[in-house]
Amino acid sequence: MSAFFNNTAENSWDSNIADPPPVLRMPEGENRADLDALVSRRAETGAKYDALGRSAGERFEKWRENGNTASAVDADGLKLRLRLDEGKGQKVRNSAPEAATREYSAETNPIVWNESVWLWPAIRLDLAGKLSLPDQGDFEADEPFSAALWTRLRQKAGGANSGNGSLLARMGGRDDDAHRGWDVFIDGDKLVIHLVHEWPRYAIRVETTGVPRGERIHLGFSYDGTRSGDAIKLYINGRSCPKPGSHGRTSGQRPG
Repeated sequence: MSAFFNNTAENSWDSNIADPPPVLRMPEGENRADLDALVSRRAETGAKYDALGRSAGERFEKWRENGNTASAVDADGLKLRLRLDEGKGQKVRNSAPEAATREYSAETNPIVWNESVWLWPAIRLDLAGKLSLPDQGDFEADEPFSAALWTRLRQKAGGANSGNGSLLARMGGRDDDAHRGWDVFIDGDKLVIHLVHEWPRYAIRVETTGVPRGERIHLGFSYDGTRSGDAIKLYINGRSCPKPGSHGRTSGQRPG
């Protein structure tokens, strides 16, 4: 058994995991009954899940009959829209109607396509991968703007998260101690927005909890240009979120 499970040259996607799959976990004798009960409960839950899937079409039509209809993305002032539906290659298209740049390329590590499906076969960037958008996101401190994205944050075995960092950012590089700019940042289960002129002296940080791992979620924020924490609104799956964590101020200089 050991020879079989270790007979592969590939590394796991995250070498910090002590026992990456494939792993076969065997219960101790005194835990066998509990395991059997859990397996039975899982089968019952799976049956309910399958039943929901079979009725999805009917329930969706009822949902639409109640006035819930999809609306197109508003193109007014839209500068960037990445559908990420290319399905292959290392370039993605900007489908905003008046896009100044129509195509961007992946940097550092290659894009991984088609590992999962969400609306269409999905894109994955590994922890060191990034898409560079050099002509996007440069806003003045008094200029309103907004940003949103679909994402699925990775989750390790046992429910541990796979680290924190920026999902979207227009911010100074590693040599810029002031960190001037803005970003959409994940900190554990928190969605965090930073608007920075000089960190931490002239900056705004706004956050909300409740960001799940391991599932598709829609994250977004808007900024009304008035240089305060109240100027930022946070959204998770389309719902406005409270902001228990908010502090700081800006100097009125360019934040990006």
